[in-house]
Amino acid sequence: MLLVVIIWSVSVNLEKIALKSTSPAFLLFYENLIGVITFAGYLSLVKRQHSSERVVRRWWKHILVIASFSCLSVFLQLLAVRLTNSSYVLAVKRLDVLFVVCISGLFLNERHIKKRFGGAIVALSGVFLLYFVK
Repeated sequence: MLLVVIIWSVSVNLEKIALKSTSPAFLLFYENLIGVITFAGYLSLVKRQHSSERVVRRWWKHILVIASFSCLSVFLQLLAVRLTNSSYVLAVKRLDVLFVVCISGLFLNERHIKKRFGGAIVALSGVFLLYFVK
């Protein structure tokens, strides 16, 4: 998790630099284009253990919904990075832990939800401290 935070802290600053000369939609398009090309190259190199055509044919509606929300999420994040301090954007982005804990407790019947919810509340209080103490 620490490695992910380090990578995001570098990438969000690079995105902030890129957003000074282009729009969020343009940056989003090229980020996804590079990702698709990289993933297609990876898929062409690995052995196929499962038929991906069968998975896409069966779950294409769900894949489309997930992809749409992912693109919307990244687009809104790029808009936020453009408008405010990038460290605030990353702090608010980490609030997803709170929603994941709540949803996993409700729909997936995860155990020890109170302990995880307590940690999520600590993260939420950190965001409130950032917001109210300027």
